[in-house]
Amino acid sequence: MAWLDRAGWLVDNTVTVLGLLGERAGLEHDEPGTNDEMARLVHADATAALEQLVQPLAADEVSLDFILRGGHPLQATFDVIEELRVDLVAVARPLRRPGRNPFAEKIARHSPASVLLVPTA
Repeated sequence: MAWLDRAGWLVDNTVTVLGLLGERAGLEHDEPGTNDEMARLVHADATAALEQLVQPLAADEVSLDFILRGGHPLQATFDVIEELRVDLVAVARPLRRPGRNPFAEKIARHSPASVLLVPTA
């Protein structure tokens, strides 16, 4: 994200950082309240990770929003894109051969907004 900031793309814009938490069904447990406790812990960990990710932007006073969503990652991403009427989606894409990161490629192929695939190590 720092390079987007250095390039000036974040000035006068709101950056929404989306955390995808996956399906809650994976947090099933027999004891009452355990599912909610586990979900709360996952939510807190995800929030902390996102805040650490964008910490360098805080010094530049970039307008930031955080959204955490459960459910299928692709559908959750498309829902947020539509709800916020996003202009640009930046998606990390590991440096691998094409077809090895279906999430980034599906976002690029099916998103109603412009998509920037950001290579990562």
